[in-house]
Amino acid sequence: MLSGQAGTGGQRSLFDDGVWIGLGQAGTLAAKLVGLRLLTEMFATDVFGAASVMLALMALVLATACNPLVQALMRAVPAVDDVADTSRIRRVGLRMLWPCLAMQGLLLLLLLELSSELDLQHSSYALLGLLAFTWAETMRSFETGLLTARRDQRRYAAWNFVAAWARPVGALALAVLLGPSVATMLWGYALASVLVLFLFRGWRVGLEPSGAGRHGGAAEADARRAREGDRLQRASLLRYAATLVPRAPIAWLLAGADRVFLASYAGAAATGVFVAACGLGSAPMIALSMALLTVFRPLLYRCISAGDAVGERRLLLRWIGSYVLIAALGLLLITWLAPLAATWFLGEQFRGAAALVPWVAAAFALQGLQVVFETRIMAWHCNYRLWILQLLGGACALALYVLLIPGLGAFGAVLAMLISMGCACALAVFLASRRPALAVRST
Repeated sequence: MLSGQAGTGGQRSLFDDGVWIGLGQAGTLAAKLVGLRLLTEMFATDVFGAASVMLALMALVLATACNPLVQALMRAVPAVDDVADTSRIRRVGLRMLWPCLAMQGLLLLLLLELSSELDLQHSSYALLGLLAFTWAETMRSFETGLLTARRDQRRYAAWNFVAAWARPVGALALAVLLGPSVATMLWGYALASVLVLFLFRGWRVGLEPSGAGRHGGAAEADARRAREGDRLQRASLLRYAATLVPRAPIAWLLAGADRVFLASYAGAAATGVFVAACGLGSAPMIALSMALLTVFRPLLYRCISAGDAVGERRLLLRWIGSYVLIAALGLLLITWLAPLAATWFLGEQFRGAAALVPWVAAAFALQGLQVVFETRIMAWHCNYRLWILQLLGGACALALYVLLIPGLGAFGAVLAMLISMGCACALAVFLASRRPALAVRST
């Protein structure tokens, strides 16, 4: 077990954070690319496509019944410095998480029933594996969200690095032992994720300090104050998270529904090739976006909580400038190397995806820029603007899927992704350019 309490990160520099996050994202990117090669060599296109559709449904469940709470925790933690306050946020958040796990199971069953006509080749064993993987990913998101909120970027990077390598290795190991199938892929992911959770259980943020405590009347008074503090904290987290829940299914239309539409029109095999192209084209852009997000988000939240408008603008400009420069260079490199990258990182059945890779990279480059402006909106607590963004972006994506996928197949899905993400990015820039009238502080 890896042990030791996470530090607050208050004295670490932006450069230190960037180094650790950069190393972690580089390792995670390598894991995604190597894992993609191993999985596309082991699993046939139809099996890979069916599993990818089930994972897309899982992403919808996580976006609805996990991510809003994690976002609320990540907004609350940077605004406090006291260990007791951090412990209270963790304690209350964990209590709120248990009902989410039950909701996830019900949502997965409902979604898989609704998608029964897609011929996903899933058995009861695959369903159980998907459920176990969903719960393990929920706990990982909870713990790593607290780590990055406290700016413990070294441990955050290490945790995600190990998890990124463990998942494809677990799927490959089970496929070798039991044969390649949707169930072995999902159970491999699930078992690997549980093992990583056990390995890093000593790195949890905000654990209650040990000690005998006080007794008698003083202890009862402390308990009453703790219950009242918990109640207020729960109300604060619930208010913030509740505003994010309605946008989750709409946001999923931009990033996950394309797989379901493509599977319904072109079958699981074509979906497998499309997902391979998405994995190859999106991985570098997601790694860049997540690296900069993890570095800049806690600092932006602190500036806004402190009412430092000048520091907020300066930080935002540094974030945008860094992202645009690196993303533009990366997009040029991906376009040039796409055929070679497909040979290196995709199995032979999947190499037709090379023509789609530059388009996917361009779409996710725009989405990464959108994340910058979404983060500013969330820090202002103007989550109703995110509803507008996701509603219009999701409607655009849905219309494009219906128009383009039936006739163009996988290329139609990629083209719909690029256009809808471009429109959503432009709208995010507009919505984040208008500062709310009142300063927002988090408690």
